Amino acid sequence: MLVKTLLILLALSPLLLNGQTNTNSPYSSRGIGEINPLTHSIFGALGNVSTALIDSAQLNPENPSSYSFLGKGQPIFSIGLASNFSKFQESKTTSSSNFLSINYLTLGMAVSNRFGICFGLKPYSSTGYEVKNHQINGKDTLHYLYTGSGGFSNAYFGLAIKLITHHKHHLSLGSNLGYIFGTNSNQITTTLSSTTFGGIRDRTLQIKSLNLDYGMSYLYRIASDHDLVLGITYSPSQSFSSTYNNTLIYAVNTKNVLGNDTLQNNNLKGNLQTASSVSFGFKYDFTKKNKEINNSNKSPQLQLSGDIKLTDWNSYSNTFTNETFKNTIQYGLGFQFAPHFDFLDRSKNINLIHRMKYRIGGVYQTLPWSDQQIQLTNKALTFGIGIPIINQFSSSSINLSFLYGQRWNGLETTLRENYFSFNFGVNITPASYERWFKKNKID
Repeated sequence: MLVKTLLILLALSPLLLNGQTNTNSPYSSRGIGEINPLTHSIFGALGNVSTALIDSAQLNPENPSSYSFLGKGQPIFSIGLASNFSKFQESKTTSSSNFLSINYLTLGMAVSNRFGICFGLKPYSSTGYEVKNHQINGKDTLHYLYTGSGGFSNAYFGLAIKLITHHKHHLSLGSNLGYIFGTNSNQITTTLSSTTFGGIRDRTLQIKSLNLDYGMSYLYRIASDHDLVLGITYSPSQSFSSTYNNTLIYAVNTKNVLGNDTLQNNNLKGNLQTASSVSFGFKYDFTKKNKEINNSNKSPQLQLSGDIKLTDWNSYSNTFTNETFKNTIQYGLGFQFAPHFDFLDRSKNINLIHRMKYRIGGVYQTLPWSDQQIQLTNKALTFGIGIPIINQFSSSSINLSFLYGQRWNGLETTLRENYFSFNFGVNITPASYERWFKKNKID
């Protein structure tokens, strides 16, 4: 019954993710919106580090080479929710907004000792904002309402293969083949205070195209209790087939445009060239497995991880607009501590607090947007916990992450965003005594 429910959720996931609000940033009006605006429930707690986070009990679609490290016979279903609360300030004007949405749906499994696969759906980019402005025009006031909505989703299938399997060395390559689809809309509504007459300019962009990204990971077992993982991911610049519609409407009532005059309706087909990106990451694990520390039977684990990601926005182009963006770089650092790493241990003196994972991190990144010719930055502190579901012998868990940050370019006269994000995720795996997708033989 559980397997059927998971498959139904994956089948319905395009309907669940399509149309939801995944961002509240005014800068999402530019280009194809805000790229990958949501944060994973585990990676978000570790400073958005993900490139080298390879684990047999954790799906990592950000590096597709991770699928070959999944435990054989232990498929993982993962679902996440993301929420964001932002306060915007420009000079003495302030406003706030928030949203709650589904972040990701994934199902992954090892199909042999060398191969792993994954199916999933996640946001690719999102548009969502509402900005009001006005201008005095003689004895009347001209009001402008800028709104944006929609976005693009990535439905993908991933495959990974281990090229080297040695007790000290493991090397894996992987790739995600995705289908990018969706529509975003940027609209400007103009009205006068004295009348409901006005004009509406609606620009919509639709994308339906394939997408590829690649990953590689190398695990070196330094000693029985020391592991080092190095990872790299690469997303090349790719051409997306797109349709652009530019509509201008004269409306007697801007709140009800049905039956009004359409002054302009241009429907154009073209291509959009995406920005290429590459990321490098590491993860170091120290796991004390001898159960002789301080006369206790706990086996603590320490983990340090870091990422550097570079995005080349010089490779971005759009047939329909002449927008340009600045190249970006992102640094992330995360630390995780587990008082007892063996989540299957049911010893009486090992309680839930000992089995939990405690995470903290930080992220600094430059953003592709500029205000008054100065590039924006994003700085955030992150923390979170992983809570094992201990009513069954499995690696199922609940993961929570929290981010508090600021996006700004440092000028007092420009838009500043202070935000708080909360992310909730669940990993579901079969218990050790059961198997999913197993075909029973008839005696």
